[in-house]
Amino acid sequence: MITGRMTGKRYSIGLFCLTMLCFSSVSLAAESLAGCRKQVEESLRQKKFDDAYAAVTKSLKLYPREPWLLAQAAQICIYLEKDEEASLYASKAFKAKPWDAETTYWLANVFRQLDAYDKSIQVLETGLRDFPANRGLRFLLGENYLRRGEPAKSEAIFQALCRESPGSFMNWLNLMDAQEKQEKWQSLVESGKLMEKAASAVPVTAGKPAVKDSVIFARCLSHQAKGYMKLGRWSEAKTCLERVLRIMPLDRPTLVDHMMVCARLNDKVGESVDRKKLSEFDKGL
Repeated sequence: MITGRMTGKRYSIGLFCLTMLCFSSVSLAAESLAGCRKQVEESLRQKKFDDAYAAVTKSLKLYPREPWLLAQAAQICIYLEKDEEASLYASKAFKAKPWDAETTYWLANVFRQLDAYDKSIQVLETGLRDFPANRGLRFLLGENYLRRGEPAKSEAIFQALCRESPGSFMNWLNLMDAQEKQEKWQSLVESGKLMEKAASAVPVTAGKPAVKDSVIFARCLSHQAKGYMKLGRWSEAKTCLERVLRIMPLDRPTLVDHMMVCARLNDKVGESVDRKKLSEFDKGL
C-alpha cells in the first residue's frame, strides 16, 4: 500500500512537472516569436534592410508559416530589389492564416508594388471582413481601385475617409483624382471647397510648414482648377492656379494651364510671362 501511494505520488509530481514544462515551452515559443518580431522591426526602423533580411530569414527557420514574418520578408525583399524572392514570400504569406490587420496591410502592399493589383485587392477585401473600420486598409484599397481603373469604387472609399479624417489630405487628393478620372467637374470643385475648409481647421504648429503651403494641398488645388476650367469658370481657375504656383512656381503642367487660362481671359501680360517661363524651363534654365 505504501509503495502504491508513493508510486501515485511520484506519478502526480511527474505529471505536474510535465504540464509545467509544456506551459513553459509554449510561453518560451511565444516570447521567441515576439523577440523575432522585435528584432525585425528594430532593423526596419533603422532602415537597415540587410540586417532585417538576415533577421527575418533566420526567424522563418523557426516559424516557417508565420504570416507576419512571411509578409515582412516579402516587403524587405522589395526594399532590397529582390522581386522574385518577394513574390515567393508573398505567395506563402497569402496561403498562411490568420492575418492580423498589420499583416494584411503589408501583404497587400507587397502585391501592389509587384503590380499584382488583383491579388492586392483580394487580400484587402478579405482583411476588411475582419477589420472593416481599419482606415489604413481602406486607404490602400481605394488607391488600388484607382490604379486598376475603377475610380467610382475609389471615390466611394475616399469620400468616407474624408468625412472621417478631414485633416488627412492624401484622402482629399485621391478623392479628387478619382473624380477627375470620371470627369465629375462640379464634384471636383465642391470637393476642393471642402478640402480648403478642412485645411483652414488645421492648427499651425511652430516650426512646421502650414498645410496650405504643402505640395499635397497644391495638388488638390490643381484638381479644383481643372474642374473650374472644364466648367468654363476661367477667373476662378486662374485664382486656383496662381495659388498653386506660389507653392510650386516651376510646375510645368500648372504653367501650361495658367497660360491657357490667361489666353481665355485675354490677359496678354500673364500669357507672355508664362510663355517665357516655359521656354526657360524647357531650356533647363
